[in-house]
Amino acid sequence: EEMSLLGVLNNYNRGNYKLNPVIVQEEDYNVYYGGISNGLLWPALHNLPEYIVADYDTPKILRDHWCAYVRVNYQFAIDAVRNSRPQDFIWIHDYHLMLTGLVMQSLDPNLEVGFFLHIPFQPPENFFTKYVTCGLPVLRGLLRFTK
Repeated sequence: EEMSLLGVLNNYNRGNYKLNPVIVQEEDYNVYYGGISNGLLWPALHNLPEYIVADYDTPKILRDHWCAYVRVNYQFAIDAVRNSRPQDFIWIHDYHLMLTGLVMQSLDPNLEVGFFLHIPFQPPENFFTKYVTCGLPVLRGLLRFTK
């Protein structure tokens, strides 16, 4: 049992830390992680527009994939709020979860939620107009983190 997911969680969940796995539907995960996160956000934030997946020039594909990114961010945010205590400080890391601060603050405005981006933030000039579906929500999401 030590090597099972449950065994790993039980062994780790001691002291001041508690792991709470967030279960995401496989299709959402694939689009959220391999699609929007690494096919659009990563290249855009590195100012490498030539590496943005060409499918994101199609509004329906962009919207459908963006919806998966939003759903996954909501799942993480809701789980974090549900499992937090008033004295907790929640750290969110990286571009995969840039909307979680917005969701968490809407659920509990007293939460302290920090964000650390492990990559540059220098999107191409046209990013916020060409990809308005996700560009502006990303900015709004980032502005809701408290630290």
